[in-house]
Amino acid sequence: MTYTRPLTPRFYCDWVNWLLAEGKMATSDITDNLPNGNVSIATGSSLIEMFDMTPSNLQTITADTESDQIQIQVNTTIATDASQESSFVAIYGHNFQDANIKFKFQHSDTSGFTDGNVVNPALTEIVNLNSGNVAADATANATAGNYAIPANNGWTLFSFASTEKNQYVRITIDADGTYSDNIQIGYISIGKYIDLPNAPDINIKRDFNEGEGNIINQTDGGMDFSNLKYLSAPNWYLAPYELKSGSTADSIRRSGRLAWDLNFSFVADTNFTPENWSSSKILQSDTIRNILQYTIGSHLPFLYQWDNSVSTEWDFCLSRVYHKPEIMKTNNVWSIGMQIVERY
Repeated sequence: MTYTRPLTPRFYCDWVNWLLAEGKMATSDITDNLPNGNVSIATGSSLIEMFDMTPSNLQTITADTESDQIQIQVNTTIATDASQESSFVAIYGHNFQDANIKFKFQHSDTSGFTDGNVVNPALTEIVNLNSGNVAADATANATAGNYAIPANNGWTLFSFASTEKNQYVRITIDADGTYSDNIQIGYISIGKYIDLPNAPDINIKRDFNEGEGNIINQTDGGMDFSNLKYLSAPNWYLAPYELKSGSTADSIRRSGRLAWDLNFSFVADTNFTPENWSSSKILQSDTIRNILQYTIGSHLPFLYQWDNSVSTEWDFCLSRVYHKPEIMKTNNVWSIGMQIVERY
């Protein structure tokens, strides 16, 4: 546990929604493959809402007692290997342990994931992957892969190295025998993580706020009353960031939103901004400016890890970033401030 100490932070930025917002992808580039018709997306649920950046908006795949394979595929439309640099997958609000599933992650340059054109990357656990449960099979064909069986419901986060054959990415879900429940998924995030070059300045402000709309009013007679619009985040199958078996969330959870005011001084321009502003260089950069590109400033949420060396499930926060004007402190050295606020 880190006591929310912001040491060297990491930003997990969602590329699917960034590419959709930039007009580089369309919603039709997100597809599913339910080959035998025995499993289906339930009435009232939809595939695209699994990518809507709202973990509490649970979508259901009817699969109880079935065993058919389920594939969820994204065409990033980025055909240049060096430019498609996604490096993590997060699956929020899932019941994978209850539903008795295993899954694998693959990428390819062909939409059909044809034999000989499939990469089965090693999956590095960050939160709740449990990849050691199933032996790895590195054979490069569409039926092999590195399977994982998450040990808990709640959410899962893993990283991978993607250097070739990566225009198309997909998650393949299989029953570990037969499914023991319908499958629920709140939000799937596929994207790129960026580590900041160093810790923020010591003068850090942290807050647990209840929002601008939550105020105390006073009557003419001097009595106070509260106008509280929200208290805490809604469940992601379980409580946010919680991991456990079963579907009963913790009865007590923290209230308010976490917020930090951070400043990073004396950042070398090589860590601050890409070498140039051509599209390919922006995509291939791991700079602070790239974080602001991928999140479109405050418009797209991201997963914030305040200490990239610690990865227990509570050391993360789904957030927005509000950045402040950059200041050049001296030749080729910048200072940048940002406010990071948890979002529901």
